[in-house]
Amino acid sequence: MQRPLRLSLAVLVLGAAGVTADAQQAPIELEVLDVDPPSPAILNADDNVYVHVRYHADVPIRIWVRPFAHGEPAPAMSNGSPVYPAGDGEGFGWFGFRTVGAVDEIHIQAAPANSGFPTVEAATPAQFTWDGSVGPRHEPAAWVGPLQHRQEEAQKSAYAQYMNRPLGVAGGLALAVFGAAVLAALGLCLVWPLWGVLRWGGIWRLLAALPLLGLLAWAVRDWIDLSRDPTSHNLLPFELLEAAVPIAPYMLVVWLLRRARRRTAERSA
Repeated sequence: MQRPLRLSLAVLVLGAAGVTADAQQAPIELEVLDVDPPSPAILNADDNVYVHVRYHADVPIRIWVRPFAHGEPAPAMSNGSPVYPAGDGEGFGWFGFRTVGAVDEIHIQAAPANSGFPTVEAATPAQFTWDGSVGPRHEPAAWVGPLQHRQEEAQKSAYAQYMNRPLGVAGGLALAVFGAAVLAALGLCLVWPLWGVLRWGGIWRLLAALPLLGLLAWAVRDWIDLSRDPTSHNLLPFELLEAAVPIAPYMLVVWLLRRARRRTAERSA
């Protein structure tokens, strides 16, 4: 097991109206209780490292477990943080690579719930390597399942509260306009390739099908991410737009090329 990491640091609590001269100091105490699997370890692709944290805070906080390599954040998947209540409690985090990767430090970050950025950070050494091979995940320790379930439930509850908050007239109108724009963009970007698949032949049909295959791969990836962490794609509508909008200029180029090729063939005939 990792050597316990203990720290007690003061963090600045921001007032509701912004930073004030008399902002008070609120201590946050963190302790890493366990890391699963123990370091060092070699893991298969798609396996995760789990971290069990105990905390004390005078205000509600968020806690993030982040992997680092060579002093920089490692490009690994990791979970978000629910709001942990003030007082004494337990936190939980995980990270992992879907392909080859390595981690030599685990950073524990914490901040008051609404501060928007970490204000406490400390590192503990670790040696984890993902070899990229396909294989089963390691058997998690007994404490992983209950903490993971508790965190997922907290995140689902927070997300439901956020989605059910009253929007007001302006907010409702803006949401309706945005929803209509998303549906229109998605409709255009899906109908045009489908039309090409149904009406065209040969290489042009294949070119029209490529965006649809890309969207399918994007959707499968998001579905896998959401099955692991329901809060991993809270901006999903924007992600759909990001994936769909490039299809329109792509299809325009394909349509123009096909039209030019047909005109050339008609002149030659």
